[in-house]
Amino acid sequence: MKFVHLALIHSPMGGLHVAASLIALLAGTRILLLAKGGKMHKIWGYGYAGAMLATNATAFMLFQLFGGFGPFHVAAIFSLLTLCMGMYPAISRKNPDWIRRHMYWMHYSVVGLYAALISEIVVRVPLGISFFTAVGLGTGAVVLLGVWIIQRKAPYWMQEGGKSLKNK
Repeated sequence: MKFVHLALIHSPMGGLHVAASLIALLAGTRILLLAKGGKMHKIWGYGYAGAMLATNATAFMLFQLFGGFGPFHVAAIFSLLTLCMGMYPAISRKNPDWIRRHMYWMHYSVVGLYAALISEIVVRVPLGISFFTAVGLGTGAVVLLGVWIIQRKAPYWMQEGGKSLKNK
């Protein structure tokens, strides 16, 4: 089955989902570029978290693609988990390892968001491959690259970002 889905928004809820996703993409990307632990990091971080909560909440209200609960709803559950696993350590600061946990899980959250963006793009471009093949390849490539970058850069991020975060 070759699938090209050209319509971007199918309902007002879909419009809210797209808007929240774009805000999350902007905020998530901005956070990656900011110095960690400062006021702007926190402002953009809470903006990202709010936009991701809205993105995931609206995802559970969209059923046009499969007519019911589908694989993208499962992805939204994983997205919520990574977001909660990243925000909880930073908010509670109960664990002495909270900075590392926050850093890893929030990066995984952003990688998941980028994977969702690539999945949206590849199903709308006529590649001549099936819907699930396009989504699988696009998502898999982004996740593998994202995990590789995170694992490779985490020691540097912890060294540089951890300095400013430990004093907060």
